[in-house]
Amino acid sequence: MPIRRYLCDPHVRSPNQQRVSNIERILDQLNPEQRQAVTTTEGPVLVIAGAGSGKTRVLTARVAYLIASGIPPERIVAMTFTNKAADELRHRIATLCDAWSARRVWAGTFHSIFARLLRRNAEHLGFSPNFTIYDEDDSLALIRRLLKEQNIDSKELPPQAVRATISRAKNDLVVPEEYAQRAGTPRERHIATIYHLYQRALRRADAMDFDDLLVNMIDLLASSDELLQLYQDLFHYIHVDEYQDTNSAQYEVLKLLAGGHRNLFAVGDDAQSIYSWRGARIENIFDFQRDFPEHVLIRLEQNYRSTQVILDAANALIGNNQQQIPKKLWTARSGGEPIRVASFWDELDEASGIVRYAEELRARGSVAAWSEIAVLYRINAQSQAIEDEFRRAQIPYRIIGGISFYKRKEIKDALAYMRLLLNPNDDEAFLRIVNEPPRGIGQATLEHLQRWAREHHQSLLAAVQQARSIGAIAKQKQLVLEQLGALVARTTALLGTLPLGELVHQYLDTVGLLGYYRSQSTEEALDRFENIARLIADITQYAAQAAESNTDASLAEYMQHVSLLTSVDEAATGDAVQLMTLHAAKGLEFPVVIIAGLNEGLLPLVRATTTERDNAEERRLFYVGITRARERLLLTYARNRSRFGLMEGSLPSRFLGELPQELLDADRPDELRRTSSRGLLAGLPHAEQRMQHRSTGNGFRPGQRVLHPAFGSGTVERVEGRGADAKVRVRFDVVGTKLLLVRYAPLELME
Repeated sequence: MPIRRYLCDPHVRSPNQQRVSNIERILDQLNPEQRQAVTTTEGPVLVIAGAGSGKTRVLTARVAYLIASGIPPERIVAMTFTNKAADELRHRIATLCDAWSARRVWAGTFHSIFARLLRRNAEHLGFSPNFTIYDEDDSLALIRRLLKEQNIDSKELPPQAVRATISRAKNDLVVPEEYAQRAGTPRERHIATIYHLYQRALRRADAMDFDDLLVNMIDLLASSDELLQLYQDLFHYIHVDEYQDTNSAQYEVLKLLAGGHRNLFAVGDDAQSIYSWRGARIENIFDFQRDFPEHVLIRLEQNYRSTQVILDAANALIGNNQQQIPKKLWTARSGGEPIRVASFWDELDEASGIVRYAEELRARGSVAAWSEIAVLYRINAQSQAIEDEFRRAQIPYRIIGGISFYKRKEIKDALAYMRLLLNPNDDEAFLRIVNEPPRGIGQATLEHLQRWAREHHQSLLAAVQQARSIGAIAKQKQLVLEQLGALVARTTALLGTLPLGELVHQYLDTVGLLGYYRSQSTEEALDRFENIARLIADITQYAAQAAESNTDASLAEYMQHVSLLTSVDEAATGDAVQLMTLHAAKGLEFPVVIIAGLNEGLLPLVRATTTERDNAEERRLFYVGITRARERLLLTYARNRSRFGLMEGSLPSRFLGELPQELLDADRPDELRRTSSRGLLAGLPHAEQRMQHRSTGNGFRPGQRVLHPAFGSGTVERVEGRGADAKVRVRFDVVGTKLLLVRYAPLELME
């Protein structure tokens, strides 16, 4: 069917529009492989973009090339994983083409694009156009309530674990009924019950969580051949950034949308697939080749970031992974400083050494600012010792990934008030604000209100508007609840009649939120007051910017904008050393990178169920860390680490042994050679087999042969203590004798 005129009108032009007249201007900046990726416009294209190879430039240039070739921008979609990436994409398109075209391209995150489409077609799935999008906190609040209603102890079944399981099920396209059929343990059956009730509660509240935006998009396209055809025609050229991070649901939507024209352009890097714990499937890269056999495969291997020494180390490391699309990064500039590898007595000595290295770089002018230095680590707990040392040295540092503005309590409260203006069925929002500020509404009153709402099939907000008919609630509480309901209703009626910032200011002041914090006169309360004031200012600025660009300045648009923000989108400010996990470093680059804690058991991170698949992802994670560095790279490890009060000897990571020794300046090269073989875990059984042989409690006896994932094989010499305090002394074949706590040591009995 032809594209409908309102979706794509080629006669619409902005006054200042300047079409790109010279395609060569777009292509001149590209190397041959990049140019091939940009100009191969028809059919499926898989671009394997190595670290620092200019994938964003390629993606932007391809969209600009299509527009310059006469493709209406409305027929081009570019899906990213962060709002920051989408904004950068639009900005670059505007530079290459024009701002008018950039605004008309469907550029955004998977979730934001799908949210727009779902709102347009919500009735097909039984939702209203103003359905609420639940973030993680909203989902957790709902799950906690359901666990309580089912008398399931949250200590035995933590809400976070339930939410993660439900999220993974949705990403894997497992519906509640199917999950219930698969449930084989009491824990899984409890989760199945909560999953079913959770989905039912979301539907009743006219709400979707983040995962539903993906799953419901599949349902929408599958529900109507007409809608599927419409969006296949509209999105004639589909682009996906960071393709290696897609999950099953995202790939399913992509296959549906590209099912007709097959114009799917996926750019990613299997060597940087590090989010399997979020549901990302590295297999999607290999499945692309199977599902689109006519695809063109293009490798971007020229690196514009790092020295050749750093790239040679990264190439050698990732070459040890079996499942991959081979590539070899190279740069036009040869040489570079050797990679320094430093060992330390323990983690405190390691932290001190890192700080001394940073001080030396700054003292001799090797870096112009502290922010040119990044310290990366595997887990957040590693930052404590490093933070202490930076504080001691009075060197400014910043942890990337702290509490973001929109996750602060007072901001969540204010946003919940606004959600009720848009969706009166949002029970989780009501429960959040009913006592913010305190109104004396106790748990018993809330239970009476919830029971009445369930029995009458009403939302909680609708119930408070009839509070006087609920006899179980005290008269005084009835009045308080009715006043709250009336205030929300009056403000809802004002939507669209007042400037957005003025409306929100008046609303939050009238409900008492501003006065509550203003009257306390404590530093914490005043800080919260200023945060709410900042939120109101942000809303005002958002509305002004929307008015300038002639786009929708509604509260619904602002709330959708906020709900889709992620911590990755928030940039650090000021001059400070950057501290972050290796995962948080993805997509960033620094002149100097320090990777701390390169020890067996830490990187790779070893659990009792660790498999070779897990180790391959850990290797990819180290690869990501290495390729963040432009000029200098320091790798550190400690020969001893404190764990649960016991100091244990610790081996350098096997990954250090996989780096070519001629590229390294190591203070203890012999230690690296001892761990260079792949034999530490050679012969390691599959996780299922190892779990069968796992010994617990005091099951160890002198003389038994055991296997430790970090220390290798060894012989039990002695067992000390009983129960939770039991320790086992093991003489390992390579690293010598270690004293380990039984309950924490991932030891398996060998056959």
